[in-house]
Amino acid sequence: MVTPSSKRAPSGSQVVRLPRPDLPLDGVAGSEFAFESPPDQHRELHIRGKTERDEMTTWEFAHPVGEFRRKDAPQADEHLETDDPVLNRQGHESGRDCQRHESEPQHDLETRLHRGIPSEASERVDEPGQEERSGHEMMQRIEAAVRGVVLGGFARGHGRRASGWGERAARALAVTRGRSPGSHLPPPRPTAAAPGGVLSRRAGRPHHEGRDPRERPARPVRQGSPPLQPRSARMSSTAEGIRQSREVAESAREKGWEKASFMRDFFQGRFRLDLLHPLPPPDPEEQARASPFLASLEAFARDHLDGDAVDRDGWVPEQVLDGLRELGAFGIKIPERYGGLGLSQLSYARALGIVAGRCASTGAFLSAHQSIGVPQPVLLFGTDAQKERWLPRIARGALSAFALTEPEVGSDPANLATEARLSDDGSHWILNGEKLWCTNGPRAELLVVMARTPPREGVRGKRPITAFVVERSWEGVEVAHTCHFMGLKGISNGVLRFSDVKIPLDHVLLGEGEGLRLALVTLNTGRLSLPAFCATSGRLLLEISRRWAASRVQWGQPVGRHDAVAQKLGRMAADTYAMEAGMELTSRMADLDTFDLRLEAALTKLWHTETAWRVANDALQIRGGRGYETADSLRGRGEEGIPVERALRDLRINLIFEGTSEIMRLFIAREAVDPHLQVAGDLVDAKAPPSKRLQALGRAGVHYAGWYPTRWVGWGWWPRYGEFGRLAPQLRFVERTSRRLSRTVFHAMVRHGAGLERRQAVLGRLVDVGAEAFLMTAVCLDAHRRMAADPSDGSPGELADTFCLQARRRIGTHFREVFGNDDVATYAAARRTLAGRYTWLEDQGVGSV
Repeated sequence: MVTPSSKRAPSGSQVVRLPRPDLPLDGVAGSEFAFESPPDQHRELHIRGKTERDEMTTWEFAHPVGEFRRKDAPQADEHLETDDPVLNRQGHESGRDCQRHESEPQHDLETRLHRGIPSEASERVDEPGQEERSGHEMMQRIEAAVRGVVLGGFARGHGRRASGWGERAARALAVTRGRSPGSHLPPPRPTAAAPGGVLSRRAGRPHHEGRDPRERPARPVRQGSPPLQPRSARMSSTAEGIRQSREVAESAREKGWEKASFMRDFFQGRFRLDLLHPLPPPDPEEQARASPFLASLEAFARDHLDGDAVDRDGWVPEQVLDGLRELGAFGIKIPERYGGLGLSQLSYARALGIVAGRCASTGAFLSAHQSIGVPQPVLLFGTDAQKERWLPRIARGALSAFALTEPEVGSDPANLATEARLSDDGSHWILNGEKLWCTNGPRAELLVVMARTPPREGVRGKRPITAFVVERSWEGVEVAHTCHFMGLKGISNGVLRFSDVKIPLDHVLLGEGEGLRLALVTLNTGRLSLPAFCATSGRLLLEISRRWAASRVQWGQPVGRHDAVAQKLGRMAADTYAMEAGMELTSRMADLDTFDLRLEAALTKLWHTETAWRVANDALQIRGGRGYETADSLRGRGEEGIPVERALRDLRINLIFEGTSEIMRLFIAREAVDPHLQVAGDLVDAKAPPSKRLQALGRAGVHYAGWYPTRWVGWGWWPRYGEFGRLAPQLRFVERTSRRLSRTVFHAMVRHGAGLERRQAVLGRLVDVGAEAFLMTAVCLDAHRRMAADPSDGSPGELADTFCLQARRRIGTHFREVFGNDDVATYAAARRTLAGRYTWLEDQGVGSV
C-alpha cells in the first residue's frame, strides 16, 4: 500500500523520483516507467522490497526517458550478472543486475511517497487539500505500477525487465486511460544528457555526453583470465546443456513407487512408523549359514590383512584376493544355485565391515565387485542365460568393475562420450571411448560399461545410454593409466580405453537405451555398502579415542574428563551408534524386498559418509600429534601403531564414491518434491501452455485444500508411542518434524517456484532434516529392540536419547536456515570469484599450484 507522507526521506534512503502527481502516468513496461513530465518538480518514491531471493532492490527515476533503474547496481567491472545459480539472465546490459543491499535491514514490501523539490531543502504544501487529492490519484497509479514491477521483476528475483506480468499490467493500465496498448513504451533514448541530466548510479552525477546511458563500459580483461564467449552464446549453450542433462536424468528416473517407501511418506508429512516397527527378525536359517562364514572371514582378516602394509606398498597382494576367493567372499549375495553363498544384505554388510576394519582398500575390492560390479545388475536385470553364463564364474572369484565416469562426465551422464554402434551387418556392437576412475578395472575380468547408442524408434530417450558386459581380455580393451590417491592406496583403479571393441549382441543388459536406469536401480542397494564401512570405522575410532582419552592425563586428570574433549567423545559415541542402527535398519529393509529403498539408501549413504568423516576428524584431534603421525612412525619410536591418519584419508573418498554428497542431496530433493510436481508441476513449468496451467491450478487448489490443513493438525504429543518409554518423546518429535518438513517443502515451492531447483543450499537443508529424522527413528527402534532383549541394560536407551537431543538441535538449525540464510550474498561472492574479481587474493607471491 502506498501512503502519502509529508516527511522527507531519511538520510541514506534509496530514492526513486517520480513526476508531479498532477501529471498523467503513461504506463509501465516490466521494470520501466514512462511519464510525460518536465524535470523541474518531482515526487520521491521509496521502494523497499523483500524479494523472492531475499535481496533488497532500489530504483531511481531517470529523466527525460522515465526509466526506473537499479540504483545499487554493481560497477561494470564486477561482472555480477544475476543471483540465479545456473543461468545468466537477460538484462545485464541495461544495468539491472541483482545485488543484495547491505546497508539496510530487509522489510516486507512497503512504499512511501514523499513530496519534495529536488533543489530545495524545505517542504511545503501550496494549497490545503491539494496534496490529499493529488496524492490519492497518484497512489492509485503508483500501486498499479508497483504491482507490475513486483510481479514482473521482484517476485522473479532477477532484477530484469519482465515481459510478462509487468507488461500486461501496463497494457491494462493504458487501455483504461483510453490509450493504445503500445503507447506505454518509452521513447528512444537520447545520445546526450538533457538539461537536468540523466542520473547515474551515483545520485546527481550525469552520464558522459555522447554515451548511451544504457551502455555499460567494456569490462577490463584481467591478466590470465580465459577469453569470454559472447553472453548470448554462453547463455544459449548453458541452457541447452541444462535441458539435455535434465532430459537424460528424467528419462532414467524410476517414476513409479510400486513398493512402500518410509521416507517418501515422511517427506509428505506422514510418519509411517508401522512400516518399520516391528520388523520381522532376520531369517534364522540364513543367519545359521552366515555365522561360520563370518567367523572364518574374521580369522582370515586378522591373520592375513595388513592395512598399513597395503597403504605403504599401494597394492593388495594377489594371495589375499585368492584367500577371499576360497572363502566365497566374491559371491556373498549370489544365490547358491549359481555357486554363491546366497547370504542376505545384512550378512554382506557385516562381512564388508570385517574386511574394511583391517584394510579399507581390500574392502573396496569386495564392495566395487558386488555392490555395483557385474553381479548386482545381472541378478536384477539379467536374462536366465546371462545369469547362467556369468554368475557361477563370478562366484568362483572373477573380479568385476563398473565403468561409467569419463574425463568430462562425472555426475552428469548427458555428456557421455563413449559410444557403441551396431556393425554394418548388425551382428555385433562396436565400442569406442575412455572411462576414468574405474575401481577394480585394471585387475578385473568383467566390466559393466555404459555407452551412448544411436537413438531409434522403440528405444528410451533421445540420447540413449546402454549397459554392456565387456571382457577385459578382449582385443581393443586397454588399461591406459593406473590412478593413485590420497587414501585407499591399495585399490586397483585406472583409465580404461576401448578401441573398436567388438561386443556380442547378447552382452547387452536390460535392453538398449536402459543403461542409465540400470545404473540408478543398481546403486539403490549398492550404496548400502558404504554405511557398513562407515559404521565399522566409527566403532574402531571410538574405541581408539576412548582408550586414549581415559589413559592420557593432562592438567591432573584424563583428557576425556576435560569438557572440550568430552564433548567430542560423547558426540562420537552417539553418532557411531546412529551409524550402526542406520546400517542395520536399511539392510534389514533391503532383505525384506517389500521396500523401495531409493531414498533410504541415498540418505544413509549421505549421512553416514559425512558423519564418519567428522568422527575420524575428532578422533585425530583427540589423539593430537599421535593421530597425525603414521602407524609405521609410531611403531618406529616404540609406541603402538594406531593408524588414525590412515582412517581419515581412507574415509574421505566416501563423500565422493557412488554419488557425491551434493548429488545425493539433489537426488533426494527431486524425489521429495515429486508428489508436488505431479499435482502442480505445470504451474511452475514455463513451457506449459495456458490451458495446462489453468487445469493445474484447479487440480492444485482441490488437492492442497485438503492436504495442507492436515500438515498442521496432528497428534505428536503424549501419550503417543508410549511403548518406547524414555524414547517416546523423541518419536513424537519426529512425527511433528515430518509434518513441519512437508509444510516447509511446500512453502519453499510456493516461494521460489521453478527457481527452487536452483536453490541447492535450500534443498540441501530440507534433505538434511529428513536424514536426521530417519536416523533418530533408527536409533529409537534399535534401542527399543536391544532393551526388550535385555531389560537390565538401559545403555542403548541412554545413547539413543543423547543422539536424538543432538539431532533435534541440528534439525532446528536447518529449519531456521531454510529461509533465513546468506545464500544469495555467498553465491554473488562466488560469481565474482569465478569472474576473477578477487585474484589479488591469490597473487601473494607464493607461487602457483
